[in-house]
Amino acid sequence: MASRPPDPHPARRLAGLRIAHKVQIQLAQFDRASADFDKAIQLDSSEQVLLWYRSFAAESSDKAQWQAAFWYLDRLIAARPQESVFYGDRGRARLKRNQLKEAVKDYEEAVQRNTKDPQIWREKGRLDINQGRWPEAARAWDKALELDPDGDH
Repeated sequence: MASRPPDPHPARRLAGLRIAHKVQIQLAQFDRASADFDKAIQLDSSEQVLLWYRSFAAESSDKAQWQAAFWYLDRLIAARPQESVFYGDRGRARLKRNQLKEAVKDYEEAVQRNTKDPQIWREKGRLDINQGRWPEAARAWDKALELDPDGDH
C-alpha cells in the first residue's frame, strides 16, 4: 500500500477544520466535531488544539451554551486528565449552572492534581463554605494561606 504524500497546506486545512468544528458544535453535531478533533490533532500539535478547545469552552460558558461548554471541557479532561486547570474550568462552569455537588468533585480533582495552586484552593474553600462543608473549607483556606500568605483572599 502506497503512503500518502504529506499535506502541502496543513495550516490551511487546520484552519478549515477549526471553522467546521465551531459550526458542528453550534448545530450539536458532536460526533462530527469529535472526528474533526481527531483530524486536527493529527495535523498539528495537540497543544494548539487543546488551547482552542479551552478558549471555545470559555466562550461557550460565557454565552451560557452549556451543552457545548461541557462537551469541550469533558474532551479537555479526557485528553489531559492530569491537568488540574481543566477540572477548575469545569468546576467554575458547574457553579454557573448551580451544579454544586459536581462542582465540589471537580474542585477536589483540581486540588489533587495540583496541590500548589493557591487560587484553586481559595476557590474550593469558597465553595466548601457555601456548601456548609466547614472542615473541608478550613483545610482549603489553610492550604491557600500556606501557599500564598500575602495573596488576595
